[in-house]
Amino acid sequence: MKKIMILVFTFWFLGCSSDDANKTPVNETTIVAQAAIVRDSNQTALGNMLQSSFGSMLILNSAGYMYKLNWNGQLAKNEIYYSELNCIGTPYVRYFDIDNFNQSNINDQSIYSKTIISDYLGNIYKLSGIEESGYITPVATTALSLRRDSFNCSSGLAGGKIIKLESTDRNSAGIPDTITPPLTIEF
Repeated sequence: MKKIMILVFTFWFLGCSSDDANKTPVNETTIVAQAAIVRDSNQTALGNMLQSSFGSMLILNSAGYMYKLNWNGQLAKNEIYYSELNCIGTPYVRYFDIDNFNQSNINDQSIYSKTIISDYLGNIYKLSGIEESGYITPVATTALSLRRDSFNCSSGLAGGKIIKLESTDRNSAGIPDTITPPLTIEF
């Protein structure tokens, strides 16, 4: 028998006087929110939860990297595009496949530059490109193949706004080698 746990998150906002040091007044009140800290069953802090859904959450860790984590403790997998046939060559990720793209202004297609991407083969990537003020803008590029799972590589032209990736590892990205479920949230 499987158990399903449904968590409901509530964020409490505290109104502070505009006289508080180092705070910018917003209509004479500054809104302060405490981020929820995600921990695994070994009490390892994985980072601050920025958003969550039924299957996963977006985390910003203490090294400044943002990554998507499934509730089972596994890094979320992304489709990876390649510059050559047979899923070799330079890896890319499609702009709209990244969770933290700027949805408020579709013309501003910048992505937080310290975003971590995981593929279906267990590889870890970070975004690569011209960084401006902590963001990377995708470029129109053509890819020749795509990996959508751990078994198949599809060939064919794919174009659009994509971002070049470069290999990294969990340690460099501040992500523990082992994340042991269940995950807990601290407010």
